[in-house]
Amino acid sequence: MRGVTSVKEPATMKDKIYNRIMEDILSHQYSDREVINEKDLVEKYGCSKTPIREALISLCNENVLRSIPRYGYEVVRLSTDDVMNMLQYRFAVESGVILPGLKRFGKNQITALREIDKACRETGDVWEHWDLNSAFHIRMLVFAGNPFAGSRVESCINELKRAYAQFCWDNATPMPLADDIKHHQDILKALESHDEELLMKSLRADVYDFAANQLEQSW
Repeated sequence: MRGVTSVKEPATMKDKIYNRIMEDILSHQYSDREVINEKDLVEKYGCSKTPIREALISLCNENVLRSIPRYGYEVVRLSTDDVMNMLQYRFAVESGVILPGLKRFGKNQITALREIDKACRETGDVWEHWDLNSAFHIRMLVFAGNPFAGSRVESCINELKRAYAQFCWDNATPMPLADDIKHHQDILKALESHDEELLMKSLRADVYDFAANQLEQSW
């Protein structure tokens, strides 16, 4: 039986509106706890109410917005507990998958991760840096043999991106980009040598650096 080639569906108007609202939240065009409404969005994006409403419902389901009946939609600010819960989830999944899959990491896998880390260190763009750092962690899960876990951690990291944006809004001089990937070299060393103890120590430090570097300064 022939394999079926997967064709990516074109983005719907609802998807486009969803992405534009999310981009506006991340870029602080909509600040946390600000209330937005359907009428303003219809005027801003020049479309009917239906895709606007569908996008808003999706954002509410993902806890990006909170519906206030007869008033509008409030941009949800993530709390310290929200962020710590996500970091706890990330470490549980990443360590639980990568540790038993440690023997899968060979020269090709390490080389690919080093290339991602190098690009992450060299970029000066904050969101490109974020995406490359995310790719480093997601690729480890794929290399460890569990792409399903990679997709779930990717969703968690996308949620944490909002917390990172909050930190950037709240601090005129955010920390240097290199500070949040300073444990990558130890992770790579542990993967290369199949050192379980170093892997757990450096992975924990890397995941929870988000809290150490940002929550203490911003929340």
